Amino acid sequence: MTNLPVILLHAFPLNCALWADQAAALRAAGYDVRTPDLPGFGASPVAETKPDLDVFAGAVLGAADAAGFERFALAGLSMGGYTAMAVLRRAPERVAALILADTRATADSEEAAANRRRIADELEAGLDLATFARAMIPTLVGQTTLAEGVDVVETVRGWIESNDPRGIAWAQRAMAARPDSVATLRAYDGPALIVWGEEDTLTGRADQDLMLDALDDVELAMIPNAGHLTAVEAPDAVTGVLLEFLASV
Repeated sequence: MTNLPVILLHAFPLNCALWADQAAALRAAGYDVRTPDLPGFGASPVAETKPDLDVFAGAVLGAADAAGFERFALAGLSMGGYTAMAVLRRAPERVAALILADTRATADSEEAAANRRRIADELEAGLDLATFARAMIPTLVGQTTLAEGVDVVETVRGWIESNDPRGIAWAQRAMAARPDSVATLRAYDGPALIVWGEEDTLTGRADQDLMLDALDDVELAMIPNAGHLTAVEAPDAVTGVLLEFLASV
């Protein structure tokens, strides 16, 4: 059977380099892979629209069209997972396999949404990205990485600081407004994989259990010694579970 093409969606507030190791390994195994920068991150310009994850979904589908992907495996980590669920709402028939890494299906609480909007306001008012990165990194990576992965921490810091503050603010507002996606997952009838770092404090085990309950044909891969950014904290482990899953669909 021909390998499914694969689209990998990055986390907030990073860029497509998040998936570099996995993309290289998948291509070496014969997969056609795309790793788009979501609007406002990396090389992609900031969206000039009202903040809405549907804009990200449209960009992903546009990238799929440009690559000639009619149906594809879709993987998203954190914000990339929110975007993957937005793609499912918009064009479920195009998602042949789904991978959700360190993410959640529920909408933000009012408190969490308000905090996102507060940070967006601060960024638009001139909060420098070095300060923003210092505050974010301890929540993005696990305790093992903080203690032993200096290179990973510095790489993540560089990715954050390389972005446009306007894009980060836009994404914060879009994520704050995102809908609950549990019903979206319940309606999805394809194979799915949940990837979760056991040291992830941003999206906890209860969030993973809720998605596992919503999906019918689903597996869980728990990644030890990794926090929220499993793809960069434990790249070989994540690559392994992706290759195993994709070979089975």
